[in-house]
Amino acid sequence: MRNDRLTRLLGPLGLGAVVAFVIGFLILNDNNVPGKNASAAAVVSYYQTHSMRETWSLYIVAAGVILMAFFIGGMRTVLRKANEAHSWLADTAFAGGILFIAGFSTTGFLQWTLISAAHNGQTQLAGNINFLSQSIQLPAQAGVVVLAAAAGLAIVLGSDIPAWLGYLALAIAVVAAIGPIGLIGVLVVPIWMTLFGFMVGARTAPHAAGERRKAMGHRMTLRHHH
Repeated sequence: MRNDRLTRLLGPLGLGAVVAFVIGFLILNDNNVPGKNASAAAVVSYYQTHSMRETWSLYIVAAGVILMAFFIGGMRTVLRKANEAHSWLADTAFAGGILFIAGFSTTGFLQWTLISAAHNGQTQLAGNINFLSQSIQLPAQAGVVVLAAAAGLAIVLGSDIPAWLGYLALAIAVVAAIGPIGLIGVLVVPIWMTLFGFMVGARTAPHAAGERRKAMGHRMTLRHHH
C-alpha cells in the first residue's frame, strides 16, 4: 500500500480503534468488576459468571489494538514527512506507540489468564492475577506520554500540520504524566489520534487526486503519440 493511501486511512483506523475500545471497555464492561483488593473467591465467582462477556471484550479490544498498530506506523510516516528537520521525533513517537501497545497487550494477556484461572477454579492464582492486572497501567501510561509529547513537538516545531493538534497532544502528554489522573490521557489519546488521522487524510486527498489526474493525462498523451 502506498504511503498516501495509508495516510487517507489513518482517520478510519483511529475511529475503528476508538469504537473497539468503547465497545470492549464500556459497553461490554459493567460496574461490578472486582477491584484489585477483592477477595480471590469474589474474583473467581465474577469471572465464572461473566466469562463469555469478558472474553468477547478481550477479542474486541485486541482488534482495536491491531488497528492502532497500523495507525502508529502510518503516523510515523506522516510526521517524518511533515517535519523532516526533526524526523527523530517521529521515531520517538513511534517508540511511544509501541510501548503503549505493549502495555495494552500485557494487560490483555493477564486478563485472558485471569479468565482461564477462574474457569479452572484456581482461586488463589486468580486473586493474584486480578491484583496484578489492575496495577500494571504504567507501561501504557508511559507510552502515551512519549507518543503524545514527541508527536506534539513534531507538529509544533515547523510542520505543516495544524498547530492546535500539536498543542493538544502536548496537553495529553502532561495529563498522562500525572500519576493519579494519568489514565485520562490513556483514554483520550485514541480520540486525538482519530482527529489527527482525519485532518492529515483530508489534507492528503486533494494532493492525491491531483496526482491521479496528472497520471491519467500522461497516459492519454502516451496513447496519442502511439
